Amino acid sequence: MTTTWTMLPVPEQDADELRELVAERQRSRNQPVAPAPTEVRDRELLASAVKQGALDRRPPWTAAGYAHIAEGTSITMRRIREVMQLLAAHPEQWFSTEDIVEQTSLTLEEWRSACRNIRKRLNAEFPEAPVWPNGEYAGERVWPFTVISGRSIFVRDQLYVALSAAQAATWNEVAGTDGQ
Repeated sequence: MTTTWTMLPVPEQDADELRELVAERQRSRNQPVAPAPTEVRDRELLASAVKQGALDRRPPWTAAGYAHIAEGTSITMRRIREVMQLLAAHPEQWFSTEDIVEQTSLTLEEWRSACRNIRKRLNAEFPEAPVWPNGEYAGERVWPFTVISGRSIFVRDQLYVALSAAQAATWNEVAGTDGQ
């Protein structure tokens, strides 16, 4: 069994204890207690932390909010619903703009249009949507999925979207799907 390493930001006061716990478990598996320099790259670890941090920080949508999307009739909400189906079928997997176009029926312009119009729709029709409490988007409605820029993860500058496992489960329950 080969170990795949990932970055996990932890409180500094817990780092030594957690480092020792990981080392102990790795020794019990007869695996190295730390990655070799060739096994990880700083950018890969940072990108992994950015992705997980984005999923973890995102205020969650409620089942009622997702039901509102599932029942939405506007062109924007129909497009968002199609993307939600894809994301919910693959929790915590990140999809680029290119991936969305390849794996849904949306064209590039349709996806971009949905992204341009979603904020207006959320503000006008989704009072139940959570609001960012602080930071760059403080006071703005939270999109129904997690969004990051490719620049943030050192890849081609596209929009990347994902759903956490919990949010995917909520969507699947509301939308009446099993993640397929």
